[in-house]
Amino acid sequence: RGPYRLQLRYSLEEISVTDIAPGASDLIKSQEGSSLQSALGASLIRDNRDNFFIPTRGSRTVPSALVSGGPLGGDIDLYELRLRSTHFFPVWHGHLFNVRGQIAHLEAWGDTEIVPNFDRLFLGGARNMRGFDFRDVGPKDENGESIGGQSLIYLTLEYSIPMIEQVRAATFYDVGQVYQDPYDVDLGDLNSNWGLGLRLDMPGFPLQVDYAWPIEADEFNDSSGRFNFFIGYQN
Repeated sequence: RGPYRLQLRYSLEEISVTDIAPGASDLIKSQEGSSLQSALGASLIRDNRDNFFIPTRGSRTVPSALVSGGPLGGDIDLYELRLRSTHFFPVWHGHLFNVRGQIAHLEAWGDTEIVPNFDRLFLGGARNMRGFDFRDVGPKDENGESIGGQSLIYLTLEYSIPMIEQVRAATFYDVGQVYQDPYDVDLGDLNSNWGLGLRLDMPGFPLQVDYAWPIEADEFNDSSGRFNFFIGYQN
């Protein structure tokens, strides 16, 4: 089997937004109601890692595109372009260096003027920016609530070492940002964190435990550390 694989997917969803707080911003209030979303996506997956679950060398790179609305029907017209990649480098005696990152852009078109909040891009939490609360990196409304954005950039550097069988210790650095507008990336305006963690590679129940401290944070995020727990494999 070659390392390339093409994946196509179609989805049809009815999405309802209800019970919005009276004090919510006008942007969030404007999302109230039901919408039908018809979307078609395509991904080209290149994967030459030596192990699907616990790789020690190789890489996985996935450029993807998604479009909804227009000739597909539905109430939401938008498109998304995304690139995700992860690379594993063996160092020595079981030590492993992992680099993974993502860049994405999202934009409304056709009859849709504002990208709905449930489709916007977010960062923060156990799967990416671990020094920040879930989905808390990026644009906020006047109440300080996260509203997501239309551009995203993210990078993680992680170094792990074996401790005992099926247990690894890790240190990591995460950096990234979410931007309000599509194709609007400012590398001088990034949030970042560093941290320490454990990787428990138990068959059927892989567990990642991390504690991270913000380094650079915006005015809406504090500098205190955060625990994160994640069940599953990062890829």
